This record gives sequence, C-alpha cells and structure tokens, in this order.
Amino acid sequence: MATLVRLELALLSHLFTIAMREWRLGLTRNPVGLVRKPSGAHRERRLAKTESESLLAECDKHSNPMLGWVVRIALHTGMRLGEIVSLEMDQVDLDRRVLRLTQTRMAPREPYLSRSRLFRYSPPH
Repeated sequence: MATLVRLELALLSHLFTIAMREWRLGLTRNPVGLVRKPSGAHRERRLAKTESESLLAECDKHSNPMLGWVVRIALHTGMRLGEIVSLEMDQVDLDRRVLRLTQTRMAPREPYLSRSRLFRYSPPH
C-alpha cells in the first residue's frame, strides 16, 4: 500500500511541477513536497536454487550470448545493470577477487567474486 501511495504522490508532484513551469500556475513551491511520504517495508527476496538455475538456462539460450554472463554477475554480486555494463578491466582485481565500483548510486564498493561455479562460466563467442 505504501508503494502505491508513493507512486500516486509522485504523479501529483509531477502534475504540480508541470502546472507551475509550463502553465504558470501561481504557486511558489510544489505542495506535494510538503507531504510526508509513507515508508515501505524493505523487501528482499533471493531466488531459490532451482529458480536461478532455470533463469540461467533460459539466458544461455538467448540470442545475445552475453546475457547469461551479465545475469550471473548480477545474481552473484547484487550489482545493478548500469554498473555491470560499464565495468572496465581496470576495475577487476582477479588476485583479490573483487570488482572496484566507484560510480554507483550509493557509496563506492568492492563486490567479492567467489570461486562459485557462476564464475567458471565462459560466455559463448
């Protein structure tokens, strides 16, 4: 329910912003900005082993051979898509088995790369 309220407040806020900028509505600030937004319960769900295996099997069938590799990194490290696709070799430390992420939405971090079978995968050429 909290998510729905936040989405509707965002819509109202956008409406007021457009009205103020483009229609010159006589407000000095967006009234929705004064409304306290409900906090939502943080949900975290991990895929079951069978779910991740099924997901990876389907990704490996995809016409883009890199999809499986990208999904494996995401599943293993929790990295966002933008972080994964912008990775460069100087950010990969194979000796320490970490990735150096400096441009992130939150704080810089170094996800650990275990010796998991996910990382013994070689994407098709």
